[in-house]
Parts: sequence; C-alpha cells; structure tokens
Amino acid sequence: MSRHSLTGKRWVWRSGVTIDEGAPMLSSHDAVLQALLSLRGIDPTQETRADDAWGEAIETAATRMRAALDAGERIGIVGDYDCDGITSAAQLVRCCRRHGCEPTVLLPHRVRDGYGLHPSHVAACIDAGVGLLIAADTGVTALAAIEATRAGGMDVIILDHHALPTQLPNATAIVHPALAGLSEPHPSAAGIVYAFVRRVEGDTWIGEAEDRLLAALGTVADVVPLLGGNRALVRSALADIHRIDADAPLALLVQRTLGGNGPLTAQDIAYRIAPRINAAGRMDDPHIALRALLGDAAALDTLEHLNAARQEQTEALLQDCDAAIAGAHDQACVCIADARYPHGLLGLLAGKITERTGKPALVGTIHGGLCTASLRSPPGCDIIAVLRRCHERLLQGGGGGFSSVGGHARAAGCTFHAEHFADVADAVHADVDALLPIDRRSPACCADVAIDPRLANAALARTLSTLEPFGEGNPEPRFLLCKVTLEHARLVGGDGRHLQAGLAGIGAIGFGLGRTLPHLTHAVDVIARLGINQWNGKERAQWIVDDLRSAVSLSVPVATPAPVCPPLQTHPSPAR
Repeated sequence: MSRHSLTGKRWVWRSGVTIDEGAPMLSSHDAVLQALLSLRGIDPTQETRADDAWGEAIETAATRMRAALDAGERIGIVGDYDCDGITSAAQLVRCCRRHGCEPTVLLPHRVRDGYGLHPSHVAACIDAGVGLLIAADTGVTALAAIEATRAGGMDVIILDHHALPTQLPNATAIVHPALAGLSEPHPSAAGIVYAFVRRVEGDTWIGEAEDRLLAALGTVADVVPLLGGNRALVRSALADIHRIDADAPLALLVQRTLGGNGPLTAQDIAYRIAPRINAAGRMDDPHIALRALLGDAAALDTLEHLNAARQEQTEALLQDCDAAIAGAHDQACVCIADARYPHGLLGLLAGKITERTGKPALVGTIHGGLCTASLRSPPGCDIIAVLRRCHERLLQGGGGGFSSVGGHARAAGCTFHAEHFADVADAVHADVDALLPIDRRSPACCADVAIDPRLANAALARTLSTLEPFGEGNPEPRFLLCKVTLEHARLVGGDGRHLQAGLAGIGAIGFGLGRTLPHLTHAVDVIARLGINQWNGKERAQWIVDDLRSAVSLSVPVATPAPVCPPLQTHPSPAR
C-alpha cells in the first residue's frame, strides 16, 4: 500500500511508479553505473556538440554577420530578460567587439515590454542606423516586428529555440534547431548563439572558453535537458574553465559567487550563479546583468544586492502565500493572485509552491484590470496543455479566454481580465482534478535504483561524478537503501534542524531532517545521494539523506544487470 515518508512525501522510482514493491538491489559499482546510464539514455560514444549539424541557415547567418563586421555596418542585438537571453546577448556583444564593432543592444523590460521583440525596439534600431539586427532567444513568433524591421531597411537574423508558429517571419536567416532537423533535446538560445559565433569566428578564437561558459550558463539556467549536445557543451565548458583569465568578468562572477570553494558545477550555476543573473530582470533591468557579464564591476555589485533583495522578498511573499496553500489542502492545485506580487517573482513563487505541495500552482499579479499569471507543475502534469484546454472552455462559456498564453509542460504563463480570476481558477482546478489522481497530489521523492549500502565508498562516489553535469534530464543519482539502521543519530546545526548519523559504516547528513529523529528507533528505508566529504586533506564517502520512512517489507533480490551502454569516459573530449 502506498504511504508517505516521515516528511510527508510520496516515494517513486525515476519512472514515476510508486516504490511499494521491491526492485533488484545492485551489488557492484559497474552495475550501478550501467543502470544509471540506461535510465538516463546516455551513451557517451554518441554525444556530439549541438553545433555540428545546423545546415544552410547558420551558414547564411554567419556569412551576413561577417559581411557586416567587415564593412563596419551598425549591428543591433535584441535579447531577453532572463539568463538564457542575457548570456546570448553577451556572446554576441563580445563577438562584435572582437571585430571593432560596438553594437546597439536592447533587452526588454519585464513589466514595461514583456517578452519578445517589440515595435519600440525596431524604432530604436532604425534611429541608430542599424543595418543588421540579430534577435537572440526571441523573434521566431514576432511576425509584425520583423516586417517593420525589414521595412526599415534592416536584415534580420533570428537565433531562437521557442515553439515554431504556423507562419515564419520574413527574416534573412532563421537559426532554429527544429528547422535544422536537430535531434532532441534541443539547445537553449545561448547554445544556439555559441554555435553561431563559432561559425563566424572559426574553430578557435580569443575568449572561446569564456563564450562557451556563457553558453553553459544559459543552457543550465533555461532547464533544457543536459543530455546529448547540451551535456557535451556544459561538460566542456566546466572542464575548460581554467582557460579563462582570472581577471575576466566571468571568473570574477564565479569567484564572487563561490568564494573559491571547489570546482564549478552545474548545480552551482543552477542555484547560485543563474539566480544572480536573473535577479536583474526580476527586480530591476536586465542590462545590469549584461554589463556585469561584460566587465562592469559596479554592475556585479548591484547584482549581489538585487539577488539578496530577491531572496528576502520571495521568502516574505511565500509566508504570505501560506494561507492559500493551507486552504488548497483538498484541492487539485493552488491558485492565488494579489496586486502586491511583483511580476518578476511570480514564477519563483509558483515554483516554490509546487515544490512544497506537489501540486500545480498559479500565481498572478493584478494591474490595470489585468491579471498576469505564472504557472508551474510537477512531472506528469502538462500545464501548458491545461491552459489551452481552459482557454477553449472559457471561450465556450462566454466568460472570455486568455489574452495571451505560452510556455511548456512544466512552466507556463497567461494574461486575462482580473474580473475573471474566479472563472479561470475554477477552470484550472477542474482540468487538473481530472488529470491528476488524488494519490499524486503531494510532494514526491524520487529514487533511481536500490543498492546494497555496503557498496558505498569514495571510489563509487568518484564513479558517479563521471555522470556530471547533473541537471534536467540527468539528475544527481538517488539510491534506495532498505531496512538500514542510523547509528548515533543526533541533531546538528545552530538550530538543530539537521540530522547527522552513521549509515553502514560511513557518515550521513540529512539537511532539514532533524525533526525525524524521534522516529529513528527502528530500521528505516532511506533515499539518499552519495558524495565525498573532504576534511583535513582526506576524502571520505558521505551519504546525503533526502528522505526517510519506516522500513517496509520490500523484496529486494540482488541482481547484476548486463551492461547497456559503453563505459563512460571519466574526462570530456577536448572541445574544438
């Protein structure tokens, strides 16, 4: 029978199946690695860069760019206000400057402009005498704006990865992974821009490692799957970070963020660096982040302040949302809107609520009679499909649908008249209620495989590190450990929030799990990650416990599956 853990979570395998029945318990390091490779669909021998097969459009775009640079033509760049769009713009600016060109750069303001290429951008480029406009992380749906740009005498290159419309804009070249026939997972805009810059510059150029790291930042921040070409790009960027000059802007950002503690990882990008870059567009102006990435020390200081303010404000608003979360205990999702909620924090709030509750969340702000909302959802609930069905249902009901809607399966947004908020909430509730079973409306903790705890040592932890970079599509491995005893368990941390213990002969730490201590008098099942704790120059394996539950009678026969993929290389291939 399905039941929750000591922290109230459901336990599921990576496939989504509830952990109620046993699974083969792996008993060797090789078996563990091969099982994890198979679950992720990773075959290292088949991984190639995402910029290897772009076809004719990217060559047309690169040729036009080189011609503009050679002729001293004015170049305009339009990006986006998020990390992917900002790192895309930064690469293009750096490319222009290497060739003696100072481009006109326009990043939309989240509140004043919203997403995308706007008529005001076109007008600014015309006034600046731009002959070539490059739209990065935007443009593929901007039919009217592109027409205005062409009417103003400009050529346009589009470097975008968003969903293709039924009619493509009249651009000089559209570099898009779907149009190029690239296999999925597709790159983010920053990955596309890196491929474009490489076509412009050739196989090597001064500042190549920094451009590649910018592409990696955008790739990780935009939560595209870290598989295939995306994984190869990020692995290469992290491996080559030593090639970046210590005084370079990116090196200073990494140093400021990490303080020199260990090598940079994809998790550092996702949870520490990307939020700082995004803070500019969320709290103020995205140009602040762009200037920081291009070497403005004052802008880098401003990013730190904006990110701290973003963290503080998000936490305060989450406490404000607690009543709505509690009130939705018996509902399929959480829907809340308030004029006090800033546009830039809507997605963060929705994501935090989904993380806490395991349910889809809609968080909106109200201004000028309109409600602008962001939505997030757990795996298995396609939230953009929910919105599209709700739009049709609202139109049929005569209450009016959404004035705008967009996004993807896990994150979406919409705009509608605020007076219809109750109707929209009812429609979303009804659709999710039919889609999401009651037993899946709570937070989940996911495990990859069951292993014998006695396998855990520093050698296995180092083997697991060859799967990095971890992120979307390639999560850090989590293991089910059945019927184990936590030895010498105690509370640690200034407020006793954390749990420390011994587990099968090595140390274990459970952050935020101190409250489970009274329930650990008997054997428990554990879901945990395996890491390395470095202390006094020595490396020791350490379990990082994610969740615990009272031990159940699971049948876990020992099994050693045959290899399903070639062995993983421990070092990335040199990037060209």
